[in-house]
Amino acid sequence: MRTARNGGITIRYQVSGAGPPLLLLHPGLCDGGLWETLGYTEPLRARCRLIVPDLRGHGRSDCPHADADYAADAMRDDLGAVMAAEGLERALCWGFSLGALLALRFAAAYPGRLRALAAGGAVGWLPRREVGTESAARIEQRGLAALAPPLDGDPAVLPLRPVILGADPAAHAARYRAQSLWEPPAGLHAIRDRSCSTAASRTALLPPCANWPRRCREQCSSPCRSWAICSSGATRS
Repeated sequence: MRTARNGGITIRYQVSGAGPPLLLLHPGLCDGGLWETLGYTEPLRARCRLIVPDLRGHGRSDCPHADADYAADAMRDDLGAVMAAEGLERALCWGFSLGALLALRFAAAYPGRLRALAAGGAVGWLPRREVGTESAARIEQRGLAALAPPLDGDPAVLPLRPVILGADPAAHAARYRAQSLWEPPAGLHAIRDRSCSTAASRTALLPPCANWPRRCREQCSSPCRSWAICSSGATRS
């Protein structure tokens, strides 16, 4: 894995494929390997240079236990650190949930650096602060099993279960507490980059990836400006 530094935090990421650079940003509680597990990386790397980080507090990146280490601006700027490590001024980006939340904040703070953004299941902050504090409390009381998909639940999301159970509970509790204090980012509604925001449905990041353009068309509030990554790795406007 490659590394990038932001302050005292090391972010680890993988690079594969050739073509336009595309950041793939995973949901919370998971890691960058999720994109491989769900079948996205193989078709995408045929057309794009994939840059897939483990976000701060996840996977093989640093997982501090202090709430202050999960400040919104710091996590947002981890993306810039990864881009700088790869010598990139601009990139495409596809994020889901926490990954989309950070990408939206990055797009708002640094206009033009994301050539296009597909953001699923996020609006840039937690509309209900209780989501953060309640999730942290559940982790502290029951461990990460409290947030992992149940064994008798939707089989499509069961691949996430071992990843979540193997994560650092103290790091995730700290992140959730910190996220409960994040404010809406300035400039979010002035983003001019091509973007597509999808609803936070349970199927928004599940295989097969060939369904993504259809979901984009169905859920995007302004499809005339949207773009999506299809199973061949192409982009469309």
